[in-house]
Amino acid sequence: MTLMLLTRKQGCYTGLAADYVGHLLFDNLGTSNHETKECSSAILLSSKTFDLEPRSPIKHKCSTGKVLILGGWGEMQGAGFLAGLAAVKAGTGKVFICTPNLSSRPMELIGIKPDLNSFKSSLENVDVVVAGSGLTVLAEKHLDILWSSDIPLVFDAFALRWLARHKPKKRNGYWIGTPHSEEAKVLLGNNELTKDRFTEINLLHERYGGKWILKGPGTLVGPNPTFINNFSNSILATGGTGDILAGIAGAFLAQNCIMPAELATFIHTSAAKKILEENSSRIAASELLNKIGVAINELETKSKETRIF
Repeated sequence: MTLMLLTRKQGCYTGLAADYVGHLLFDNLGTSNHETKECSSAILLSSKTFDLEPRSPIKHKCSTGKVLILGGWGEMQGAGFLAGLAAVKAGTGKVFICTPNLSSRPMELIGIKPDLNSFKSSLENVDVVVAGSGLTVLAEKHLDILWSSDIPLVFDAFALRWLARHKPKKRNGYWIGTPHSEEAKVLLGNNELTKDRFTEINLLHERYGGKWILKGPGTLVGPNPTFINNFSNSILATGGTGDILAGIAGAFLAQNCIMPAELATFIHTSAAKKILEENSSRIAASELLNKIGVAINELETKSKETRIF
């Protein structure tokens, strides 16, 4: 157990800290202004961060956003499918997928042929593209097109490795990057990689622009400001959970949610906690899918109660 006094220390909430602090307790010792005295440059993510209004009952599939998944190529089709289904479960009206594996796609995903002409045409009909989940080098020209466009993006997995190799100039359009620690190492290079995750997320932003979800124990979302997701649990240490996070982020971005990266991180964690409450500490990534809507509903309910009372 670790007792944290007077002010919160941000380093206790992320990275390797969970292996050392154990159960973390905090007490401000009765000070009334401890929050203003904290030296932390980060904010703890919680349900109070968001004011998520329940969706209007007259919403329909053409008014809740359209997401395109560029992924699920080669032998990694499952990654793209998970991202697409996560976008569906997070409330996107229409989800498309551009993949050579169209015949095996889930029925909820609308297929787009992987040739460049079909891909370019599809961009005119979507609000957001989630790229990289289960992608291969055969899609590099597709990524070139995306980066040069103004369409909002979520880049994960292979798309981040493409970014590290090509180092294009910063784009004007809004985009979110979702690296885990090894992908951050590739993006920053060993010379700039530090054990300070707060420095890393700032360096990623300085080099590439964009909003970043630096995944791992105590996921960071930022910068300016940087939020800490106070959740460290190996239940998410299995292939596919990151693809689901990318799909949720794309869904919230397409629905014009406020703070889509932060909201996606919170809902992703809440879904995992729902499974933990069922006394299951090991999962297949797909088990998260059916908890996404439950987690969203719970947050909407809390926001509604806050507004009423």
